[in-house]
Amino acid sequence: MVARSEARKTVGRAAVESVKPPENAAAAPPTQEALKRAMDHANKVLSTKVMDDLQFSVDKDTNIQVVRLINRKSGETVMQMPSDEMLKIAKSIDQFVGALIQKTA
Repeated sequence: MVARSEARKTVGRAAVESVKPPENAAAAPPTQEALKRAMDHANKVLSTKVMDDLQFSVDKDTNIQVVRLINRKSGETVMQMPSDEMLKIAKSIDQFVGALIQKTA
C-alpha cells in the first residue's frame, strides 16, 4: 500500500511539474501541448510502476480530459470518467451552441 501511495505522489508531482509555468510567467491555463506532455508522462510513469491500469487522455471531439481504469489482463475498460455518455452529451451541446451561433449571426 505504501508503494502505491508513493507512486501516486511521484506521478502527481511529475505531472504538475511538467505543466507548471515558469516562475516569472503570468498565471495562465496550461497549453494543450503541456497538458499532453503531462498526460504522456503520467501514463509512462504509471505503466512502469504499480498502477499500470490507469490511462489518461483527451477526447478529440470535446477536448475534455478522460481517465480510464483498464483491466490489466483483458485490456477492457472497467471505468471511465467522464463516461462515454457524458462525452456524447458535451459534444451535442457544442454542436447545438455552434448551430445556434451560426443561426443568429
